[in-house]
Amino acid sequence: MCCHGHEEGLSKASSAPRLPSVDHLLNRFMESHNVLGAAVAVARRGRLVHAAGYGRTSEAGGRPVVATDRFRIASVSKPVTAIAILRLWQEDRLRLDDAVADILELEPVDPRFRSITVEHLLHHTAGFDSAKSLDPMFADVRIAGEQNVPLPIDQPTIVRFMLRQPLDFAPGTRYAYSNFGYLLLGQVIQRVTDMAYDDYVRQHILAPLGIESMQLGRTAREHAARDEVRYLADHPERRYPSVLSPRRQQVQGPYGNFHLEPMAAHGGWIASAPDLVRLATALEGHSPTELLSPAALERLRRRPACSREGQPVYYGAGVQVRVVAPGTYNLWHNGSLDGTNSLWVLRHDDMAWTVLFNQRYGRNRKPLSGLIDGPLHGAVDQAAVAN
Repeated sequence: MCCHGHEEGLSKASSAPRLPSVDHLLNRFMESHNVLGAAVAVARRGRLVHAAGYGRTSEAGGRPVVATDRFRIASVSKPVTAIAILRLWQEDRLRLDDAVADILELEPVDPRFRSITVEHLLHHTAGFDSAKSLDPMFADVRIAGEQNVPLPIDQPTIVRFMLRQPLDFAPGTRYAYSNFGYLLLGQVIQRVTDMAYDDYVRQHILAPLGIESMQLGRTAREHAARDEVRYLADHPERRYPSVLSPRRQQVQGPYGNFHLEPMAAHGGWIASAPDLVRLATALEGHSPTELLSPAALERLRRRPACSREGQPVYYGAGVQVRVVAPGTYNLWHNGSLDGTNSLWVLRHDDMAWTVLFNQRYGRNRKPLSGLIDGPLHGAVDQAAVAN
């Protein structure tokens, strides 16, 4: 599998050498798991030390992937949203114990909903459990029918539907991963700032860091962004009735079996690997402008109240957290959609990396991010001990 690099630094003046250990791993990995395309970026102490593309941008007629190509990042969008919320908190524009129903002026049928706070949403402890009920972000047809609206549905329609559902557990009592909770956080950002969610994030989080290419993605193939890869469906041979139109025309999974636009705050961003690494290194303090204050960073990593003390891995505020030693943490998040798999890592030793794939599964239908995670730690170690 041939690889193709694109040298780019975390500032316009820097450049990215290639790490042979990462190239070797990715070339073997791509071949072993029959991966269509990938992009990888690695930084050490804020300096980009590796940025490369591997494979091709699409099955038929695709060109070689370069590092600056953009991919859907799926749930790696959640750290972006959490950072935006924590910025508003450090600016005293909201409190983490504010009731979400009050901020958004919601009228839920379940009285427990009124006790859901911003912090509950950040930690996935708000009471929504898709394993017990449903994930409304993938229930377009049911929601359209029950709300008596045509496809495609939008965020307000999803919220109205969820306000009529009972919670799955009392807020704050346990963890259950919730895409819908992060939809609500995106709406909180809009209400507090009086700006569109993505406008606020791009202007106040991304632009000060020099990140210009991140934007919200679109579902339909004809609306793909410039330099956005195409996505290899989980089941390339299958077609699905589209949720993008009442006509329900047949589409491949990544292009209409789900609706990306309402997923904005929990799974809707597209990004390049170097830009996501730039975001990670800004959390480490390797940026001309402070992304989050020390107090906000502490909230990002804080263990939720319902998590058992001593448990080494837990979900913080928009990031997975592993306690390496007292006061020392690894942070990460992965993302997964039909045609997409992504991994974003910020390690305790000032190493950060991002891996983006334009397909979801490798051998034995295992997510690519889980397959690459351990081996990539080893390959990156060679950069960690350099100099």
